[in-house]
Amino acid sequence: DELPRCILGAGTVMDPETAVTYINGGADYIVGPTLNHETALACNSRKVLYIPSCMTPTEITEAERQGAEIIKLFPASVATPRFIKAVHGPMPHTRLMPSGGVKYDRDGIAEWIEAGAVALNMGSDLIRRDLVAEGRYPEIRDRVRQCLAWIGEAREG
Repeated sequence: DELPRCILGAGTVMDPETAVTYINGGADYIVGPTLNHETALACNSRKVLYIPSCMTPTEITEAERQGAEIIKLFPASVATPRFIKAVHGPMPHTRLMPSGGVKYDRDGIAEWIEAGAVALNMGSDLIRRDLVAEGRYPEIRDRVRQCLAWIGEAREG
């Protein structure tokens, strides 16, 4: 209620039982490290977004067949933005979210967005452990705001 525009997800979720626990706790989406059919069923039956990790067009197609609307592209450090462009050639409807290698960097963020990434999973490069450990929350807030601004700039082209 305090943050009406905020959505909360859980990851890395390995199995359907853990997914259900997080869903019952209020998770709006579940992110998995792989494509897990049982986890997809658990999320789909509860109308909760399931974002599995995939790395090949075959895995992506199977994930979409199982109801995934967004695919976590992992590891992004191997895939690169060119991979997204290549996938979108024959599969323009596919919504990809790179993870594991997306850096807090204006040009890099722009490259992913311009390639067609629907979202970015940045993790510890955005919210650094040292900032959390030292309680430097205003700096974390500023980094998130800057990142969102860079994404907005990239989307506007």
